[in-house]
Amino acid sequence: MGGALNVSVDGEDLILTSWVDNDVRIWNQQSQEIKWKKAELLAPVSATRYGNLIVVAEHGRQRVIGINEEGEVVTIFADNLPAPTGLAVEGGALYVSDRSLGQILTLAQNNEPLSKPRIVAEGLESPEGFVWYEDKIIVIEADRGHVTLVEGANKIHLANIPPGSQAASDLQPPSQVFNGITVDREGNFYIPGETNRVLYKLSNPFQ
Repeated sequence: MGGALNVSVDGEDLILTSWVDNDVRIWNQQSQEIKWKKAELLAPVSATRYGNLIVVAEHGRQRVIGINEEGEVVTIFADNLPAPTGLAVEGGALYVSDRSLGQILTLAQNNEPLSKPRIVAEGLESPEGFVWYEDKIIVIEADRGHVTLVEGANKIHLANIPPGSQAASDLQPPSQVFNGITVDREGNFYIPGETNRVLYKLSNPFQ
């Protein structure tokens, strides 16, 4: 199945991303097979489904692209981003974090790219994975090892995790080991500890 440094859910399948293999794959766990693959990318760091497209944050080309079922790049949602990193879809909109800019940006609404990315949050330090929950954004600031709540202009420190490791060279994405976050239906957040290899559960962070 190749290497995988990032994973997202696609119905009953998983979307696996590897900047080492320079590809994105859709993997079916039940059949244990690759259903779809896009190779010859340049340092992809994350991918997710948005409508009929697989959207990829392609660090090596500083862009976020949409790829169709035939493996063709049919949409460029953003380019000239120094470090496009995490992706999220919420309320019909597509979002990306940029690790170098310290921002979370809206790239598309209702499957249509915006003419210009719109800043949703800024002033973050090395943002990587993020999720939406009850109109709030919870983001991992990787270098700090912070789990941070963003609500409007306010940023609230919720918890600490081990800081992420640094890229060994400029040839690697700064998010060489992606620091992600997910949430379940009860509002529990799950965050991997990159350097100590544990999984953290953060419950009721807003109480």
